[in-house]
Amino acid sequence: MPDVRDSFSRVAANYSKSTFHTSSVRLQEVLDLARPKGGDLALDVATGTGNTAFALAASPPNATSSTRIG
Repeated sequence: MPDVRDSFSRVAANYSKSTFHTSSVRLQEVLDLARPKGGDLALDVATGTGNTAFALAASPPNATSSTRIG
C-alpha cells in the first residue's frame, strides 16, 4: 500500500499554484455556497494553502476565520 505522505508530496509543489484553488471565480463559488454572515466563524481545517480561509475572512467585514498552520 502506498504511503499517503508520498502521494501528497508529489503534488504539493504544484498545489498552491493551481488556478482551480486560487481562482477568484472558484473562491466566489465557495462564498456563494457558504453564504457567510457577519459574526460567523469559519474553521478551515487541513484544506491546503488557506485560500478558502482567507476568502472567508475577507467576506463579509464582520466574519471571523480561524486557521491553524503547522
